[in-house]
Amino acid sequence: MKSHHRSTIVLAILVFALTMLACDVSSVTRLALGSTPTPAPTQTPFVITATPEPLPKSFGAITIAPVVIGADPNFKAVDAATRFPEGIGRIYALFAVDAPLKATQWRYEFHTNGQRKSNMSGYGWDVNQPGTTWSSIFSGEGLETGDWEFRLYIGDRVAQTAKFTIEKRQTGAPFFAVIRFAEDNRNDSPVNVHTPNQSFKAGTKRVWAFFDVGNLPKATNWKWEWSRDGERIPNLSGAKGWEGNATEKDWWLNISDDAGMRAGVYELKLYIGDQLAQIGVFSVDR
Repeated sequence: MKSHHRSTIVLAILVFALTMLACDVSSVTRLALGSTPTPAPTQTPFVITATPEPLPKSFGAITIAPVVIGADPNFKAVDAATRFPEGIGRIYALFAVDAPLKATQWRYEFHTNGQRKSNMSGYGWDVNQPGTTWSSIFSGEGLETGDWEFRLYIGDRVAQTAKFTIEKRQTGAPFFAVIRFAEDNRNDSPVNVHTPNQSFKAGTKRVWAFFDVGNLPKATNWKWEWSRDGERIPNLSGAKGWEGNATEKDWWLNISDDAGMRAGVYELKLYIGDQLAQIGVFSVDR
């Protein structure tokens, strides 16, 4: 009985082993016959690549001027120069752009006497179409004298530069100081002086120009010229011998129109003899 029981167990084990072997052989055979399912293709994600906006190859030559007229994108410089008198309150740097630009793609810097002016430098602005645009600096007390440089960058590449000088007047030389434009005159003193970037409202009938005078001998020939949008206004300009003291505070001129001054950019130039001594600019809104 015991021997028969062992035989039965051995037989059962043998049958189980043969069955498992048959399964393994069958499995191997299926692999060998190539019946493995074809793998599904891996999906490639659809990537949208934005076409980069074109950068300008360069900026056009920079023009330095005290006055800019016109409208975006066709601004124009007036009285372009590279040397300006001490006391000038505003300077424009005008340049052409040959392709649209985002503000983060370019920047500008003003330098004076070898030092970068951080408060006069920064990233640009969106330029939506090719054309001419500008940057400017201003000071109600007159811009710093010395050698200046304006730089344009595309990324970190210097793309264009221009140099100009605000000349320091010689000690003892006659001068007209910075011109201040005001809304009114009270007892020969300015009322509501406007900063160089502050326009006068539409309908303004009169603007007063105040300036200090120094070392100007009596009877010295001097002249004043008013212009609007780059065109001289002959009937408001003139010349004569100096009638005041050698030193005067708040000497004044004015420009007016009882019907309301035309909108535009106004410029006042003062000369001592034939030498340009001072420039002042303001605008009247439309």
